[in-house]
Amino acid sequence: MQNELETKLTDAVIARLSDDADPRFRRIMQSLIRHLHDFVREVELTEEEWFEAIKFLTATGQKCDDKRQEFILLSDVLGVSMLVDAINHRRSGATTETTVLGPFFVHGAKEINNGDDMAAGWKGEPTYVAGRVLSTEGTPLAGALLDLWQSNSEGSYDVQLADTGGKQLRAKLRADAEGRFRLRTILPTSYPVPTDGPMGLVLERMGRHPMRPAHLHFMVSAPGYETVVTHLFVKGDPYLESDVVFGVKDSLIVDFKRDESQVEAQKLKVGAAATVTVAGVEKPVEGKVTLISPALDTGSTTVEVWVKVDNKSGVLKPGTSARVSIAAETVNGAVVVPASSILKDDAGKTSVMVVEKGAAKKREVTTGIADGDDIQIVSAVKAGEQVITTGAYGLDDGTKVKVVVADEKKEEPAAGDKKSGEKD
Repeated sequence: MQNELETKLTDAVIARLSDDADPRFRRIMQSLIRHLHDFVREVELTEEEWFEAIKFLTATGQKCDDKRQEFILLSDVLGVSMLVDAINHRRSGATTETTVLGPFFVHGAKEINNGDDMAAGWKGEPTYVAGRVLSTEGTPLAGALLDLWQSNSEGSYDVQLADTGGKQLRAKLRADAEGRFRLRTILPTSYPVPTDGPMGLVLERMGRHPMRPAHLHFMVSAPGYETVVTHLFVKGDPYLESDVVFGVKDSLIVDFKRDESQVEAQKLKVGAAATVTVAGVEKPVEGKVTLISPALDTGSTTVEVWVKVDNKSGVLKPGTSARVSIAAETVNGAVVVPASSILKDDAGKTSVMVVEKGAAKKREVTTGIADGDDIQIVSAVKAGEQVITTGAYGLDDGTKVKVVVADEKKEEPAAGDKKSGEKD
């Protein structure tokens, strides 16, 4: 049974607010006190839990420095950052959608020229980024400032690494007279948010993975216009539907189209099998490579490849858009798992969780060829072993698990034998 203090304390605390306080501050504090007190009453917080919360907030502050903001990460993971973003950026369809700033933005990035390489000296898949900054009326915003940053190919930002020689994988550049910008960098990769602090423990207790889908950060500003903070996400990333900070919006998902370089083209061979698929047509058309140009087209950075197909069905017509997959490399008897099975730690090491005698067991693995949503496992996992494909980030090594078949018509998730290695 509640005592009088429980019911009247909230009003007593609010009454202590000065009548001279800033109106906005007063409104926020009144609401905060009421909701906080209601929360404590609802869950009937124990003294031990209260002190654990104090220690958690203290540890969160202790993790903050000029290179890392653990409180922003806390806000991100609890969905507060995206809620604030949604409330403050109610926009029409003519504007680019916004998303979270993230905990790794740093002021003072070097300004580069259009066309320069933001990732000079870093390993990764070369990527060309180009776009245009326009007003909502379609007017080019000449001189608009773009602040960009991203992780490296192993999922780490420069501020997480030692001895990077200053600010890396981040830059500023200005749009030209037509509002256009362009730069070179490396392909972003999905990565885990830091789990070595208080938020790592929270995610673990909640049974959630710490992964963010691959993305490139943008902060775009121009005099007289509202600054836009957003990302471009890589289409097809396995974590688009479960971003740990809830930052993905459909309009921000971009198809990072692969332009095969001359080096990549050298992996192809005349006579290699090719599969041509057309949207809306169930059965693909089979063909073979008949010609591979020896020279790179410097304008498009692509190599011309001819494929001869059997078009007796008449599916392919002049002007038809199609997707061509060419088998550049084939590995017989490869052990293959869904890409969502792969776990990556802060050091960039990869592992999977396998089921051994009814318990989850973590194994460090080496990956090989990626083939669509599947990836080859080169070491540590044998064909037929059961691999946990979802929810593995919330499991401790040795956790008891039960294998459940979601669809009777499908096999249980396990590492399997298949041919791997088609290149799109």
